[in-house]
Parts: sequence; structure tokens; C-alpha cells
Amino acid sequence: VIVFVGTSLAGDNSPQLSGDEVTALFTDKTQYCDQVGKDKTCKTYNAPDGRVTRVMDADGVRREGNWWVNDKGEYCLRWDGKKKDLCFSVFKQKDGSYHLLKKGKHKATITKLLDGNSEKM
Repeated sequence: VIVFVGTSLAGDNSPQLSGDEVTALFTDKTQYCDQVGKDKTCKTYNAPDGRVTRVMDADGVRREGNWWVNDKGEYCLRWDGKKKDLCFSVFKQKDGSYHLLKKGKHKATITKLLDGNSEKM
């Protein structure tokens, strides 16, 4: 079990969500995200069948792939045409947002989630 202490990693000492919590949080939801350190925002839809679509707000670049929750309870993605999985630990924050951490580093913040494919991706 990995426990993060301090605000530099998970923020507000929040516990990591379990795999079941991550599945419930993301399935058939559109997430609005900020990529940390890149000044980029995006929208991502996680379909119940395991497909994922992301659109970057600035330039409309679209990516598609698959999503799942691994045995560590991490939210994972593999974009079509890529060989490498991207997996993130998910931490709920006091303000209602969620931090996505990869190897202990804060990579993105989900600022809100809406039911279904709210952006028609």
C-alpha cells in the first residue's frame, strides 16, 4: 500500500480512490480536465464499453483509445496506435475536483464530471 503524505502529491492528504470508486466515477461520464504545467484543458468521455475519446480545447485535436481500471485501482488509458499504457492514481480533493497522479506526480486535475457524453464526442 502506498500512502502519500503532504500536499505536493495528492493534495489535502486525500486518500486514493479504490478501483470500484474509480470505475463508478468515470463510467459513462464526461470529464473536464486541466493538464498540470501545460496550460492545456480537455474534455474526455469514458464510454461503458471501455472506449475513451479526448478532445483538446485549444486546437480540437481528438484522440481515441481504451480505458480501464487496473488491479492497483488506477485509471488507465491506451491511445489507439500507441503501445504504452498510461495509468493514474485518482485522489478526490476537498473542492470536489480530482487529481490524477502518475508515478507520484500530479499530471492533471479533473475539474468537473457530467453524466453521459455531454459533449457529443
